[in-house]
Amino acid sequence: MVGTIRINKTFLPPIIFSSKSDSKYSSRFLYNENSQILLISYKPKNAKDFLILSSFHRDKSIADEEEKNPNVIHYYNKTKVGVDSLDQLIGTYTCKKEGE
Repeated sequence: MVGTIRINKTFLPPIIFSSKSDSKYSSRFLYNENSQILLISYKPKNAKDFLILSSFHRDKSIADEEEKNPNVIHYYNKTKVGVDSLDQLIGTYTCKKEGE
């Protein structure tokens, strides 16, 4: 499982959020040994955190690019196409019966 998490969730540990002193493109990694889940906070812009959760990845590897994206984000971007297509179809079609 690899997916994003909204930053307003109360179960997220406060340490995962970046501070004002963190630079642009910085990352924070938390790994839980018991549940084997990796939580990453990536700061692509100066004011916004991007949170991603993975039960598939274990390492803290960073891509060799200008934006220094963690490899988990590259994997997510390559595999999220199906979710985006499903979201688009759900927005287009409805399951309501006629007359409701």
